[in-house]
Amino acid sequence: ADTNGDSSINSSDKLTQSSAVSYCSSLTYAGHSDWRLPTVKELYSLMNFGQGRDPSSCTNCASGNLSGKTFMDDSVFSVGFGDTSSGERLIDGQYASTNVYGGKIFDTDTGVFGVNFVDGRIKGYECNSTKTFYVQCVRGNSDYGLNNFTNNGNGTITDNATGLTWQQGDSGTSRTFDQALTYCEGLSLGGSSNWRVPNIKELQSILDYSRAPDYTGSAAINSIFNATSFTNEEGITDYATYWSSTTHVACDNASSTCGGTDDVTSGAYMAFGRALGYYLNSVQDVHGAGSQRSDDKDDVSTKGGAASANVGFGTFFYWGPQGDILRDGNGEDGMYVRCVRN
Repeated sequence: ADTNGDSSINSSDKLTQSSAVSYCSSLTYAGHSDWRLPTVKELYSLMNFGQGRDPSSCTNCASGNLSGKTFMDDSVFSVGFGDTSSGERLIDGQYASTNVYGGKIFDTDTGVFGVNFVDGRIKGYECNSTKTFYVQCVRGNSDYGLNNFTNNGNGTITDNATGLTWQQGDSGTSRTFDQALTYCEGLSLGGSSNWRVPNIKELQSILDYSRAPDYTGSAAINSIFNATSFTNEEGITDYATYWSSTTHVACDNASSTCGGTDDVTSGAYMAFGRALGYYLNSVQDVHGAGSQRSDDKDDVSTKGGAASANVGFGTFFYWGPQGDILRDGNGEDGMYVRCVRN
């Protein structure tokens, strides 16, 4: 939204999450006054993985290089970017949602989930007076994203809201991307054998943002499902991240304008447990259960700029400004799969 009315979308339009709630609730636009700030599921409905190209590693990219390459249809919506002239990163284009994370982000603050249509991710952000977001108001169906689960009594769960049938359990052990594909394609369950790895938007549809390890002692999913726990890199009980079949396409690292060959090595996944990072020499929940991130489908140890650490519970690799802990299913690292069928 052009919150300051200057006919352009830029960083001066960003608001704190609480101000974004107020802005939308008081908005009169296009003859309607029943606008509201969307939930994270409503926002994520706009995510377009067919168009988007993550510019995180693009050395000299500017917003003008990314026309037609954002994760929201920029032929319909104006997409906000970070203001590099004021010290922001180009990818600082997070949009606020109403979903508050009851756990601790960076071990200090409660968080609020934002959807980033520049780099194609969901993350929890510190809910404080300084963090600001772009705003995309919505109106209409307030039941969007609500699940209607039926336990079929045969190890499967049907979501009547989407028509999808899910594996009630999960793979039980970590799987690489290729192993996840093989596992689901070979699964025979509930009298059916047409199982597959869900795409990322299907997977996000069953995420329950009211649940998380730190405040419900569970995975971020309805208790009708079974979720395998594991011991994470901090040495505490946690719940899995789950592969999707969706490739998280990035700009070619060698291209300074995002005009080169696409990088298709990363797969998108959802964190149903803590989204950990190695930050300030400690393992922390840096993005929250309910985040959508991406990692290399084959071997995270080969990612450019990745470093390794061990705090007493096994070696792991991490990358980026928040030290995102990387997972690929090689070894018991909590990268699982939960299969789906139509």
